[in-house]
Amino acid sequence: MSQQAILEQMSAFFVARRRELPLEAFMAESPQSLIKDSLELVEFLVHLEETLGWCIEIGEVGEYASKSFAELAAIAASRFGHSDA
Repeated sequence: MSQQAILEQMSAFFVARRRELPLEAFMAESPQSLIKDSLELVEFLVHLEETLGWCIEIGEVGEYASKSFAELAAIAASRFGHSDA
């Protein structure tokens, strides 16, 4: 799966919650900046698991929460064996 496709799936989570951002702006944001409560963070992780098949280990959550969505998409793409770079 390409980084672009992964970003679109991540963005879809926020679009469904009426917090749509242009993709360029979204790429620079982090989950930490857009998700304000722990329940929504869990919902976002479940969304990634269901749409991407990306199982994020509990120990990775803190590290990933502060990365930009562009960085997360690159990490996910590398796990799926695809790189847009």
